[in-house]
Amino acid sequence: MSKWVNKRGPIEANTIYSDGVLVATDTTVTLPEVTFMTADVKAMGDMSIPLSNAIEDMEMTITKVGVDKNMTRLTAPGKKAVEIRWVQDLIKSDGTTAKEGCKAFLNVAPVTLAPGASLEIGSASESDLTYKVFRYRLVVDGEEILLVDRLAHIVKVNGRDYSRDYDRLL
Repeated sequence: MSKWVNKRGPIEANTIYSDGVLVATDTTVTLPEVTFMTADVKAMGDMSIPLSNAIEDMEMTITKVGVDKNMTRLTAPGKKAVEIRWVQDLIKSDGTTAKEGCKAFLNVAPVTLAPGASLEIGSASESDLTYKVFRYRLVVDGEEILLVDRLAHIVKVNGRDYSRDYDRLL
């Protein structure tokens, strides 16, 4: 068994699509953190345990440079299907390098209609666009590694559907 693993290098480029339309390139995106809710049990005092069937609220942020029509496409009220694609360097354990494609598919709703933009002479204006996330699917090199769909009650990691464990008992 090899004790070396492939290394992921820097992100080289990204694109963002909203409802199938290209709206941004080379932006900063913060994908949602998926956190289990916890519950306290008595065990030599209080002990918090994660509930693998309950997910905390998920948020995503896009930092958009400039104010344009694409910004309002991202912030108009209502549910949106957002797709984020990016390319990252892959340094293999044998020393060779390659490019690795990644995609995140999200169903979201914008939190703000018109986020504040910083306007400073000589600097690009930036706006932080924040979204509540209902569904989050992450694909790396063509393989789905994560799917969390709060409304469909799905928690899937590396092909294993953890929510099925609950569904068969209910």
